[in-house]
Amino acid sequence: MEQYPGLYELLWFFGGVFTYRLFTTLLTYGQLTVLVKGVSLQAMTLLAHAAEDISFIKQMRNQIAEEGGYSEEQLKILKLTDERIFDVWKSSVVSRLTTHWAKPFDKVIKIQTWASIMDAVSGIYKESIWKKLSN
Repeated sequence: MEQYPGLYELLWFFGGVFTYRLFTTLLTYGQLTVLVKGVSLQAMTLLAHAAEDISFIKQMRNQIAEEGGYSEEQLKILKLTDERIFDVWKSSVVSRLTTHWAKPFDKVIKIQTWASIMDAVSGIYKESIWKKLSN
């Protein structure tokens, strides 16, 4: 080291640059993870509300069909058709979410089925209830 004056300081400088880059990368990735998790949970909450609205519309439609004089067979076919369309919609939503999900963040929230989306949404509500009770 004595043969090369300033080498010691140069090594410390590059060590500092490396440490700085490492910490900023880790902090940036952590902040992006929090952001992606928050946005995805809000999107799942929106989907849950849409599913509630669709279920309400199905109920109203079935009630109107019953009052409109449909036969039992027609009502049964209508309800089965509505359920199948709703199930296809739910699987389509899950498929689109998993297809268009940012690959580096796919482990932040596991989305594989409609039930996993509903579990995530119910977790949000449980957390908010506990926060309200603790305050």
